[in-house]
Amino acid sequence: MWPATDKWPPEIDILETPKGEAMHVLHFGSSSADASVIMGGPDPSQWHRYKLTWLPDLVQVETDGQVVASWNYASPNVPMGFGAMGFVGTAGDGWMGGAPDGTTPPVVTAHLDNVVMSQWNGIA
Repeated sequence: MWPATDKWPPEIDILETPKGEAMHVLHFGSSSADASVIMGGPDPSQWHRYKLTWLPDLVQVETDGQVVASWNYASPNVPMGFGAMGFVGTAGDGWMGGAPDGTTPPVVTAHLDNVVMSQWNGIA
């Protein structure tokens, strides 16, 4: 999730996949260090259903109905929208797994289907 003002932070990363592992991040401060990272969840190279719940006192990510990340602080209080980004690493991006190499397939794809957004109206 990215702020409607296009001014970072905050940012909610429902899924990032450094080195092929599932990573969920809540960016809430003025630097990259102001982030809470939670690793874990099913193999992100397989098809899954992801759900983000974002309320005034909770940010929670589920994969296939199981909670994989949850924060009950620093919940963003700005309008945000959904976005998807594809990223090709460089040799300097070791944390993401680095640049493509001889083991990288000639075509790499990502599929998104059925993105649904709802706005909380303040009523539980």
